[in-house]
Amino acid sequence: MDEASKLIEHALVFSLTELIERVSFYAQSFEVYLGVDAPLSVPNETGNRQIEKDVQKDFAKYKISMLPVNKKIMSKFSAVPRGEVLREHLDLEHMYEVYPHSSIAVLFNDYKILPYKQKSGRKKEVIIKALRKYKTFLKAVVVTDAFFDYNLDGNTFKQLKDYEDVLDAITSAYTLLYCYLSKGKCKEYKDENVVFITPI
Repeated sequence: MDEASKLIEHALVFSLTELIERVSFYAQSFEVYLGVDAPLSVPNETGNRQIEKDVQKDFAKYKISMLPVNKKIMSKFSAVPRGEVLREHLDLEHMYEVYPHSSIAVLFNDYKILPYKQKSGRKKEVIIKALRKYKTFLKAVVVTDAFFDYNLDGNTFKQLKDYEDVLDAITSAYTLLYCYLSKGKCKEYKDENVVFITPI
């Protein structure tokens, strides 16, 4: 852990406009590498993109999978996939799709999925336990303030989800730093004009 992994800013934003403004601010002064936990291009109407197929082929032995990405599914959330809007407005040279689950599993959790996501039947205490483990993982590799010391006890599901989203954003950024500094320990998957990257 060194200054290269220092967390300068973290924030929870709720609109693409605010996100684009924040990234653009840094892009004025720095060469920005952006890791996005969302599809940046969705060319297929149904089924899986080639990216999902290739990632799942490599990670199947660890029981790590990705949800299918296609226009039919994504249209339930917005008319145009938000990742595509983000990519169009930012036009960054170094913009990658990432998947926090695979990064966590490979880098911190012995190739096992960490059950910190909210899903039907998963109890709050299980989620809190996993989130505590998650923030401990990141605290060991990221130089930051007291963000990772946040007390999860008594949080609502909404508060836990908000905290989870910020942890995932930090993991997305750390994934790119790790892959930049540890060439040969990550793999890129390309589909159309999108690059997905993960430790492997």
